Amino acid sequence: MRIHLTLVLTLLTSALFAGGSNVSAVGRNGVSYFSIDRGMTWQVGNSNTQEYINGVATDHYGNFWAVGASGQVLKSEDYGAGYSILHELTDEIFNAIDIDQQGRIVIVGANGSIYVSDNLGSTFDKVGPDTDVNLLDVNIDNPDLWVAVGVRGMVFTSEDSGKTWVAIEEVFGSSNFNTITYTTEGTFIIAGTLGALFTSKDGHAWNPGMFEEGFKSVIEDLASDSNGDTYAVGWNGAAFHSSDQGESWTRLVTGDTQRLTAITLSGSRVVMVGFRSTILSGNGNEWILHDDFGRDHLMEVATNDLPDLTVDMRRVEGCSQIEITVSNRGPGRLTEKPYTDSNVGVLISSENNNKHVYYISLSDLDPGEKLKNKGTVLKHTIDLNISSPLNVRWGLNGIVKDLDLTNNSASIGECISK
Repeated sequence: MRIHLTLVLTLLTSALFAGGSNVSAVGRNGVSYFSIDRGMTWQVGNSNTQEYINGVATDHYGNFWAVGASGQVLKSEDYGAGYSILHELTDEIFNAIDIDQQGRIVIVGANGSIYVSDNLGSTFDKVGPDTDVNLLDVNIDNPDLWVAVGVRGMVFTSEDSGKTWVAIEEVFGSSNFNTITYTTEGTFIIAGTLGALFTSKDGHAWNPGMFEEGFKSVIEDLASDSNGDTYAVGWNGAAFHSSDQGESWTRLVTGDTQRLTAITLSGSRVVMVGFRSTILSGNGNEWILHDDFGRDHLMEVATNDLPDLTVDMRRVEGCSQIEITVSNRGPGRLTEKPYTDSNVGVLISSENNNKHVYYISLSDLDPGEKLKNKGTVLKHTIDLNISSPLNVRWGLNGIVKDLDLTNNSASIGECISK
């Protein structure tokens, strides 16, 4: 008797959320564009504001958050297609926002403005240093040390999750620090005007560096990924890449001369945005210019963190059982929606007559909802006392737009039973 088991992952959802991570680009006068395919193609979004939008970030559920003029805080729950205004916290201009995996949000802006939320944006508290320095960027990827940077080479740190902030007593020069990133290897990198570049392992002692000999232009944004790569973009189409925590840099040839203002990394793709609606996407070597969106100035771009579910299968106990392994490899988390949809689960059917012989919903497969957290691995064993060939299908028949199913097929090959 031959039993051939094949595992197929199927995502049935709306065309808008066809799969893969989404990208949101925002800018002046409320301009907004979004991509559902990691920056390959783009559509016009709706920000519901005419104010400048200067910063955008994503939470661990894949929602986009944006900030800008008039103290506005906006949120998109449809992955960048549309935003709504949640808060107008101040008359000051907000310049940047960052969100950690615990749902804490930090916003920085003009005149030393720092606002912190520890409940994923339900409420915000005004904190921050006694300063009138315009803060331009903030990074909270290191849970033990949050860092904000601003004009005139100012750097502020917080060791208590944003409750108090202290200026670093170090001479950085007169450059404005526009951007900060934190690498997976534990290095802070800041950059800004006049080619300014500094790195630090602890956020307190900083070492100067340079992008290339004689480079004195402006770097607007930095971005790092889990592979140890860091990218920088700036004026006149300047773009650089580093694979050694910012110690050395290689200039990228993009073919563009616009002022590049922001960069995000989406899987293996790099997405840059800038003035005159410039959007560049590529793999680091080859680039596509998306230039059919008018002449709006884009100021920031971000990629949402979708859960990356993979499913594997193997035979156990001869041919009588199979073991299904479901993993959330991150970087995002599942929301509650898949657990409340009875059509989301594992379906086994006969290959010959397509008759369903077994089904288990996600809520039954994962009653403790452990797959909400990245890094979770679940195993489920199924008795297969059936002689006919079978198909195993990961059925997603509802609109489950917060899943990124990278491993969309797998096979355990043939099973021969004597």
